[in-house]
Amino acid sequence: MAFSPPLYADEAAARRWLRRGNPLVGLFVATPSLSEAVCDWMCEHRDPAGRLGRMLRPELPRPLAEDRFEHLPSYSQTLAKVIIAAGAAGWIEDVAVPIQLIAGTDDAVVDLAFVRHMAGVVDLVFPRHVAEAHAHVSLSVRPDAEHELPLTHPVACVPEIEQLRASLMRGPAG
Repeated sequence: MAFSPPLYADEAAARRWLRRGNPLVGLFVATPSLSEAVCDWMCEHRDPAGRLGRMLRPELPRPLAEDRFEHLPSYSQTLAKVIIAAGAAGWIEDVAVPIQLIAGTDDAVVDLAFVRHMAGVVDLVFPRHVAEAHAHVSLSVRPDAEHELPLTHPVACVPEIEQLRASLMRGPAG
């Protein structure tokens, strides 16, 4: 299951969507050395970074706002090697387990058209053979939801988690 999945067709699309969606991440995309420096600072200064998180997102409960800045030292590497490299789309094609993608209509970071493609949504842009190739991938789209879907719409996310869990418990014959 992936909320607000950062799936992109290629590196150029990833850079374009990330720059558009979040100015700070856009800066990281443009200057990887800045991304690494900020990542290092946040890891070394977790308390001030947590306070910064609370100031930037006062509407979130304190632990959640702080947790946004509590990350592993690998953030900048994950950004570069997983998200910007746009490799996750290939990984999805390589696995056979059920994958549930959940995205918001107002998420400025998610390329919803490409995510629909990865979920095999059949329309004028993505023909039926794509849907058949991605039969193990499903997509739920939440209206009026932005990038931090589980934080801003937890009541809508819980049934999605429960539904996927129930289908996995039933197994392939269920």
